[in-house]
Amino acid sequence: MKANRLQPTKHGARLNKLNAKQHLFVSHLLASEDFNATQAARMAGYKNPSCVATKLLKNKAICAQVGKKLKERQDALQITDRRVLRELASIAFFDPINLFTKDGMLKDIVDIDERSRRAISGIDVKTTIDQQGNTRVETKLKLCNKLGALELAGKHLGMFTDKFSGTLELGPDIISALLTGLENTPDVIDTKAIESDLDE
Repeated sequence: MKANRLQPTKHGARLNKLNAKQHLFVSHLLASEDFNATQAARMAGYKNPSCVATKLLKNKAICAQVGKKLKERQDALQITDRRVLRELASIAFFDPINLFTKDGMLKDIVDIDERSRRAISGIDVKTTIDQQGNTRVETKLKLCNKLGALELAGKHLGMFTDKFSGTLELGPDIISALLTGLENTPDVIDTKAIESDLDE
């Protein structure tokens, strides 16, 4: 079953196009974290759920109804391509220096700018009291996977390919041209420009 058959869509199936079991199947499918169609068919009461699940996912009315429900979820959560890419950019281009004051002390969470806060995946606050009664608060920040965000962003831009089809022959002239191009390419990428493009 191709994943692109179950995509958010504004148009759903007419309710009379689905019978009671199909309605149950759609409900259980949407409730499943991994869209397990076999499990959804079993929960809906179908016999031989693994076989039936494939047929159900090919049903245009079912796909339309699932697509409509996904669109409703998407709209409710305000999930858009642009927002996802902006979040990835916040993590991928995150600069740890934004977490600290000029004195090298960790900023209070309310003083950290919103974009930098988006790169934080967890906060662990530990309070201890020593024998003299002094209170000590230790804060640890867990950051999102920067490399993972860069990889996802790179894949979105088509930068990484697993396969290369065809023959590539590099003669002396081509290699020389490539090296010249690299020498003229700046080592620093203007991430601010990339981020501002995403904000537009």
